[in-house]
Amino acid sequence: QFPRRSDQIPRARALVRTTLGSWGVDARLDDLLLVASELFTNAVLHGDGQVEMSLELLPDAVRLEVVDGGHPQAKVPLAPVEPGMFSGRGLAIVEKVASKWGSAVATHGGTRVWAELPC
Repeated sequence: QFPRRSDQIPRARALVRTTLGSWGVDARLDDLLLVASELFTNAVLHGDGQVEMSLELLPDAVRLEVVDGGHPQAKVPLAPVEPGMFSGRGLAIVEKVASKWGSAVATHGGTRVWAELPC
């Protein structure tokens, strides 16, 4: 768990790096760090309460989940991005890098966004 602040993004990335290192998974490290940054940033910008991040090693992928305590949203929209926009590309990046991703209402009522990347 992390406080919902942008200064926690490096700590979240460090958790990803350390966890993947302990699993001996480094083939997609940069992509997983990017996805972690994007999902964590969205939780900071659009969520509420604490931010929880978890990693799961699947037989052929790594699943990363970020949960915040904000308004429950079962489907997080992938908004179109205009060329001159300063932000708003996070989920488009996640969609390109991940083999699959999605969102759901978290058990406590917040929003859960996840992504899987093959390893």
